[in-house]
Amino acid sequence: MMAVATDIADAVAAELNGTTFSMSFTAVRAMFPDRDLDDLDAVSVLVVPRGLSITRASRAGDFHDVEIDIGIRQQVADEDNATIDPLIDLAEEILDFLRDRRLTAFSNALPGEQSYRTLYSASQLRESGLLVCVCTMHY
Repeated sequence: MMAVATDIADAVAAELNGTTFSMSFTAVRAMFPDRDLDDLDAVSVLVVPRGLSITRASRAGDFHDVEIDIGIRQQVADEDNATIDPLIDLAEEILDFLRDRRLTAFSNALPGEQSYRTLYSASQLRESGLLVCVCTMHY
């Protein structure tokens, strides 16, 4: 039943690619967030279906809760705010864009709970220079 989750992840990537944001990127739907770690000089946006919960809504139907992670990643040379802040701003911009938006391909899929977190430690940022921000959406 993962088709629902991957179809919604594809729809989220399409919505992101159909919009202009403060930083340029092409969102790609992937199953594993660690793909293409070699070339992160530019902003990388991955849309990953993280999970699917199905609850019986009635005798005739079910309620699907699809959890989607949107990862914004970039290799950064400096740890200063001027380098890192635009990536954090982009993550918030993506959340704001998706917050009340119905997906064109799934007009009945309403966005639900959403969260944002920055996944890095100071040592990871210093050692690998990789900054990762993750937005989680439920549909």
